[in-house]
Amino acid sequence: EKGFRLVEAEETIEAVPADLMQAELLGLSVGHPLLKVVRTVFSIGRKPIEYVTALYRSDLYRYSTRLRRESLDRGEVGC
Repeated sequence: EKGFRLVEAEETIEAVPADLMQAELLGLSVGHPLLKVVRTVFSIGRKPIEYVTALYRSDLYRYSTRLRRESLDRGEVGC
């Protein structure tokens, strides 16, 4: 974390076709579907401290997430 307190991140995942350069680098044909991931990580005050754009082969990539709420607000009842 290098002294930054990470408090929030935004991530977008979308399907995009491989262009000529991407296809050559990844050993695919032009137009092969890729997954494009764009992520921005923020510290306190929504100061952006990391920005990432990545392309993944859709036939080799798996996305998994787990959502968990840390605490309930006062007055809420857990399930």
